[in-house]
Amino acid sequence: MGEPEPAGLALEPVLGRILHTPSAAALAGAVMALPLLVAAAEQAFRAVPRRYEQVARTLGCGPWAVFARITLPLAARGIATGFALAFGRALGEYGATQLVAGRIPGRTETLATAMYGRFEAYRETDAAVLAGVSLLLALGSLWVAERLRPGEKP
Repeated sequence: MGEPEPAGLALEPVLGRILHTPSAAALAGAVMALPLLVAAAEQAFRAVPRRYEQVARTLGCGPWAVFARITLPLAARGIATGFALAFGRALGEYGATQLVAGRIPGRTETLATAMYGRFEAYRETDAAVLAGVSLLLALGSLWVAERLRPGEKP
């Protein structure tokens, strides 16, 4: 696995020994997918009519109550869409995962890194099966995202 890099050594007191762990794989996927989730959530929150929030405030609801009872429920479909899109993005993440978690079978191997490993070992049939699973999961997440997307349905 090589010697720790200076950046890794600098972060170790804060994060602990995270490189080449399942946590590193999860963190890499999350960091790469987070922009999709944030963009969808921002759009969903902006779409909530401010008038509803103002009416709730005039009826005596505090800021947290307005958020919990008005804003969040109205934005929930858009946020769920963001989660579905982020899941699809994280599912296919290879580069960042390989960089921080490696490809340790049974420990840090993800679907994308497993597919690469099978292909690299000339196990094309296994790689094709994993590619099929990946495709089905990605299509499923897109289907969920489309079903949850706020707005008019075709």
